[in-house]
Amino acid sequence: MSAKLPMRTMLSLASRNLLRNKERSAIMAGSLTIAVAAMIFLIAMMRGMMGDMQTQTIKGLPGDIQIHHPTYRNDPDIEYHFSPTNEHLRSVLNSPLIRAWSERIKVNAMISSERANRGVEIIAFNPAQEGRDAYGNINLIDGQWLEQGSGIIVGKALLEKLETDLGKRVVLMTRALDGNTAEIGLPIIGVYRAEMRASEESQIYIALDKAQHWLGLDSYIHEIAIYVNDQQQLSTIQSQLQQARPDLEVMRWDELIPYLSTMLKTSDAMITVLIVIVFVTLSFGLVNTLVMAIFERTKEIGLMLALGLKPLQISLLIMSEMLVLLLCGLFLGDIIASSILYLLRDGIDLSQFADGLAMMGVSASLTPIFKLDDIILCNSIVILLGLASSLIPAWKASHLKPIEALYRD
Repeated sequence: MSAKLPMRTMLSLASRNLLRNKERSAIMAGSLTIAVAAMIFLIAMMRGMMGDMQTQTIKGLPGDIQIHHPTYRNDPDIEYHFSPTNEHLRSVLNSPLIRAWSERIKVNAMISSERANRGVEIIAFNPAQEGRDAYGNINLIDGQWLEQGSGIIVGKALLEKLETDLGKRVVLMTRALDGNTAEIGLPIIGVYRAEMRASEESQIYIALDKAQHWLGLDSYIHEIAIYVNDQQQLSTIQSQLQQARPDLEVMRWDELIPYLSTMLKTSDAMITVLIVIVFVTLSFGLVNTLVMAIFERTKEIGLMLALGLKPLQISLLIMSEMLVLLLCGLFLGDIIASSILYLLRDGIDLSQFADGLAMMGVSASLTPIFKLDDIILCNSIVILLGLASSLIPAWKASHLKPIEALYRD
């Protein structure tokens, strides 16, 4: 005569068996809880870092899409300019799909104060067109905003390097369109802070019309930076812009910085591999603990087999114990991780590591990105690996011989 255990009874027995040795069960559940909480937190930090890298990249380029002369990216020389006066192009730029766009000139130059000089990148734009926040690049902390034909705005870090101050006059020197040296003296009218110190030290801002007159560019520009409303529409907008100006190069941000695009595309695979590695390592400890528990309960398992319980039912009972243990660890781990991430929802101040993070393209404030999909993925992998690791102990328990098990010391 064979016995059968309903699933509810099996789970109840599994829970009682775990409670018989509270210390061992608590250690196993605690290990799972810490591993799950740490993994979810690490995933959120990784996603936050990658998301911040994407945001900083788009700000620093700037734009989701850029338009250049076909040769400009390989050789950013002043002569590789183009005229933006094209009705078809402007109609696409002013479409509802595009949130904002800006015409810019970018040239490398030397800036000199009365005490020091530095190599910088001059970024010229239309203040009225681009707006006061320059799409997030400039956080003005002192002085005034650019006006047509006014002075320059420099970063706080650059101001310190030049050993000068707001209101002082500096000299800019670079090559003009005609090949001659172009030199101009302008006052510092504003000081800004940037999330990336590297940008703060190397980028200065000037009005577009002033730069065009100074460099002999007339109405020509080097770049159009475009910000879209929907990232999913990037390829569509790129195609429309390319059709409007087939003589120019139109590129998305992921084409301009392919390594970051590849990292973002493979992030899900990287996260999955990381979870599997961590929990495969943890599963060895779980298997060892379950095997020891079976050795301690050999007579008990032998008695159940003698009473007619099938080997399959014994296997399911052992796996049920693992399932209860996994669910407890996952529940507590999810709660702890969610609570920590909620407390860090406003970001983590990493300003003391700002220089190192800037080299990675990450700002000094890192905000973890909490996704429900990541919790589901993590929990699913843990349950699958946990149940898989319980197969060996379950197999050993189900293949015990009742007579030998009952009389084993």
